[in-house]
Amino acid sequence: MLLMADGFEYLDDRLEDGADGVPPVSYPPRRQGYRPSDGYAQPNVWSRFAAVTGLVSGLSGLAFMLHALAPSKLSHLGKVADSAWIGVSLGFAFLTLILVIVARHADTVPRGRRRVGSTGIVLLLCGILFTLGGVLAGNVIPQGVAKQPMPDHAPTASVPSMNQGIDRAVQTCGSGWKDPGLQSYPGVSQAQYCKSNMMGYVVFNNPSFLSMYQPSISGKIKDLIGQYGDKAPKDADWSLLTGGKWLVFGTKDQMLKVQKQWGGTLTPIG
Repeated sequence: MLLMADGFEYLDDRLEDGADGVPPVSYPPRRQGYRPSDGYAQPNVWSRFAAVTGLVSGLSGLAFMLHALAPSKLSHLGKVADSAWIGVSLGFAFLTLILVIVARHADTVPRGRRRVGSTGIVLLLCGILFTLGGVLAGNVIPQGVAKQPMPDHAPTASVPSMNQGIDRAVQTCGSGWKDPGLQSYPGVSQAQYCKSNMMGYVVFNNPSFLSMYQPSISGKIKDLIGQYGDKAPKDADWSLLTGGKWLVFGTKDQMLKVQKQWGGTLTPIG
């Protein structure tokens, strides 16, 4: 009997001290559960509002940055103006900051390891960083990092197929396609020029030669047109259309017609 009495007294002491994960007797369980400790008190309503507005800021900034990095692949994000993404991200970041300040002033429960409004602060910082990243990417790499592959349907395997393709897209070369003799240059596979239409094209062995020759060819195209063209207009809007390993030059209207048939990237010749 004495041993049992000693055991019950020991158990009473354990319950009063809140040992073994059982809440102390002075804090009985409530319907919602046990009394939370001060270090893990529930956030107030202002803190929750700050988390929501911070999430809006972060998502807007992320959408703006992703569109800046891959504008061609994420064209649906481009339906919203960049200024709108920036405005929403920074505007909600400012609103989040205000709500966090209000939440901390309205909170009367002392916090330990958990700060009021910490979620909102993290999200608004993400929104600002994403927005700054999008602005930087848009200025440094306007075309984006991830680009949609351009269609390339040019029949580069044979000269007649190239000539016929341009004739169908623009009009038949009345003077006939001529060989300017560029095959002697390393990396050049074929080249043709139409005097009457004031157009020409060059096909290279691989894309590396295209990248190497394109700057020099762009600078000499106007000289070539003035040398071979019949009454070439000096104020014409000359453009260059490039594909995987080929380029075609002529007026912008001509290049737009060829682009519809073959694809490629259109570049103005200044």
